[in-house]
Amino acid sequence: MNSLLPDPTASLLDRIKISMVGLKMPRAIEVVDICVSRLDRGEITGLELVEQLLLEEALLPCLGCG
Repeated sequence: MNSLLPDPTASLLDRIKISMVGLKMPRAIEVVDICVSRLDRGEITGLELVEQLLLEEALLPCLGCG
């Protein structure tokens, strides 16, 4: 099995996190559980979850800007 591919027997959320590691998305990994909880409560849609993860990652380098 390719080491870059997540284990197909892992949970979907774990496979997503493994993919984020491969894509070097550390901030998104930190907030994915929070975003999934918001999705489960109906506060955001699936597309909004994806957007939030991408925004967290995009804003990471700018946090030290000022």
